[in-house]
Amino acid sequence: MTAKAAYYGDLDALPAFQNVPATSDRLADVSVGLAYENLRGSVGKVDAEAGHAWAIGAHAYQSEGDFIPSVLGRFDVGVPLPLNHSSIWWRNGAGISSGDRDNPLTSAYFGGFGNNYVDDGEAKRYRDLFRMPGFEIDALSGKAFVKSMVEWNLPPLRFESAGSPGFYASWARPALFATALVTDPHDGDYREDAYNAGVQVDIQLQVMHRLPMMLSFGYAAGFAGGGKGEGEFMLSLKVL
Repeated sequence: MTAKAAYYGDLDALPAFQNVPATSDRLADVSVGLAYENLRGSVGKVDAEAGHAWAIGAHAYQSEGDFIPSVLGRFDVGVPLPLNHSSIWWRNGAGISSGDRDNPLTSAYFGGFGNNYVDDGEAKRYRDLFRMPGFEIDALSGKAFVKSMVEWNLPPLRFESAGSPGFYASWARPALFATALVTDPHDGDYREDAYNAGVQVDIQLQVMHRLPMMLSFGYAAGFAGGGKGEGEFMLSLKVL
């Protein structure tokens, strides 16, 4: 179970969506949720290779007298392939909120790989519910959405002697993914369909024997989405 309460002041942009201007400089944010996962892998794995995970949550904004609730849910399932450390994953999510469409707080926003050039977060950020590589960050939006992604984690490439004892690469992990996103599926006046296809390669680095780092690079192409799709390159170094 997770719960969060926050209050923001002097806002220029929404806390969760950096490219969406805030209409008020003050915002209260409350959420609660349940999450479960049962993920498995074989000896020598570099990522989960089978299992399932789900999460459901309720969220609410309070700003200038407006109370804006929303609900979100996701479900992921993976099956191993007859290749060493390779699997197929089906990742799904959906959400809906209430309130005036003209208020930016009522919408969810999607776009981008989400990785920073130098980072400390999860390398495979494209799996996040609000990421959509091949579109600008927060370029797609809707009061309701349905999203589905198919991901193929290919067998990792292991290195025997790439580097020196104090700094070396141990493996590289490629993955292919394709996503379909529908925003406002219940409203023909605002509905948008968007798609992408991409690849990401993560290279595990070891520094001074015990300090892991991850170098990631990727590319994704976006399609449809009101003509907002484009090619996007990503390069990121996860430090420690």
